[in-house]
Amino acid sequence: MKKIFVMIATLLFTASLFAEPKTTGITDSDVKNFIKNSNAISKEFEEAGIKANKKMSSKQKKAAEVILQKYGIEAPAVEKYKMINNCLAAIVAEMQWESQPGSDEEKAMM
Repeated sequence: MKKIFVMIATLLFTASLFAEPKTTGITDSDVKNFIKNSNAISKEFEEAGIKANKKMSSKQKKAAEVILQKYGIEAPAVEKYKMINNCLAAIVAEMQWESQPGSDEEKAMM
């Protein structure tokens, strides 16, 4: 059962990586500002009741835009923030996968 779940999760994750993402115009400075200010952004989101991984109301989206632009992520800041978060999650998942013991063939059989 675990093997089937892992295979399905891997398949869905891989398919999502190859899906054509909406262009957001992320710049190098957007990424640098995200990294530099991620803790402060998270704190302000929490104080404003904004859950970055949940659907935002229009009021929350406007508040998030203000917060993100304050920390140097230019408009459309919310879309850029979500895309950077998705890329970060993919990188972390890959690093965790690679850190697992065993060969690539053994991992594929999990």
